[in-house]
Amino acid sequence: MLHTSRYQSRHPANRIGATAAVQLDRPSAVLVDHPRGSAVTHPTLLRMPPWLGFPKERILPQPPESYTVEEEGQEWWCVRDAAGALVYSGVGPVEVVRSPSPF
Repeated sequence: MLHTSRYQSRHPANRIGATAAVQLDRPSAVLVDHPRGSAVTHPTLLRMPPWLGFPKERILPQPPESYTVEEEGQEWWCVRDAAGALVYSGVGPVEVVRSPSPF
C-alpha cells in the first residue's frame, strides 16, 4: 500500500509555495528508522530517587538482564553491569527497567 505525504519545498530553486507529493512505499520505515541510522528500541533505564520532586532516569547501553541491583547499606544502593563494573552507587531505592516507550 502506498501512502502519500505533502510537503512544502523551501529550496530556492523551486517556486515559492510549490508543493510536491512524496510516495512512501514503506510507511512503517518512517516510524521505525531512527534519524541516527539505528532502529528505535525500548532502551534500558536506571531509575533513581526523585530529586526536588523530579524523577531521575539514565539510559543504560545493555539489556536490563545484564545489571544487578544490590542494597549495600541502609538506603545505599549499587548497580553493576555483567562484567561487574560499577554503574551507580548512591541513595536508593533504584531499579533497572526496560523503557515502556521506544525512543
